[in-house]
Amino acid sequence: MGEEIVKSNRVYLWDNLKIILILFVVIHHASIPYVVIKGQHWTEVLYMVIMPYTMSSFTIISGYWFKPRHLSVLIKRYLFPCMLMIFLIYGIRSFEPNTPAIQYYRWRLDIMWYLWVLFIYCLITPKLLKCNLNVLLATSVLLSLVAGFFPSIGGAFALSRMIGFYPFFLLGVKMRNSGKVNEWVNDKKTVRWARIIFISIMVLYLAFFFYSRGIHLFISFSHHYDGNWHAMPYRLFTYLVCAALSVTLIVSMPNKQYWFTKYGSRSMTPYILHPLLLYTFSWNLAIPIMDKWYGYVFYMLVIPALSMMTVHRKIDGFVKKLTS
Repeated sequence: MGEEIVKSNRVYLWDNLKIILILFVVIHHASIPYVVIKGQHWTEVLYMVIMPYTMSSFTIISGYWFKPRHLSVLIKRYLFPCMLMIFLIYGIRSFEPNTPAIQYYRWRLDIMWYLWVLFIYCLITPKLLKCNLNVLLATSVLLSLVAGFFPSIGGAFALSRMIGFYPFFLLGVKMRNSGKVNEWVNDKKTVRWARIIFISIMVLYLAFFFYSRGIHLFISFSHHYDGNWHAMPYRLFTYLVCAALSVTLIVSMPNKQYWFTKYGSRSMTPYILHPLLLYTFSWNLAIPIMDKWYGYVFYMLVIPALSMMTVHRKIDGFVKKLTS
């Protein structure tokens, strides 16, 4: 069990949340070969269980702790590791049989897109915050809704995701400015209601998914409408669901110190390094065992476990020296 906060002013829920979310990210990425290579659609169900709140929550957290930084700091913290890992991914995928890796991933940022968009967010937000935050938030949502009509706003430079997730970043800034989060997480009644709302929305959203299977495509905010205006309400609906799930998850997270809490401050390290494991094993060496029972164990348990081991103090220290 965890220990209640008594003397420390640190709000442990952020660390608890970050380490759990990065684990979910790795699990999702580890499952992708099963749908891309094998066409197994159970991955869609897994995606619906863990991803409607994962990246939106991460983006809210980034906005919540946002502060203006010099360009050189942003380059070293976000842009440099992003470009380095993409270069290494290109190198590993060039050995992948029958896959023109460099052509396919030209101008694409693969699973390092989040570092790139954080770099852009931190670059533009100080200037944009000179505007009214509520107006800015509403405008960012409207821009994303309209962007879905333009196929050119797609995977290149993660532009669609950059536009799509920016409202969550601004929501994090707004939550920090309101000063309400600490009140919510320390009020037992509020926490209890947040958990009830989170579970209720997840159940209803999963039920809706089984009724309309394509709904999961909107969670990444990289799916354009193909000229169908009826898709725009789906994206707006996705915003409402993901925002509600993320906020209630944040409030629901135990504000206690557990054995894994200390790793929350190291969550960026497994995000940066886990592609090396994924593209070495998941997309190359382990493909022959994918359909075996132990293949599923390797993909869905061993790969995530190895990725999470990169939170080790020495590994994390090395990565932080490169990016700070």
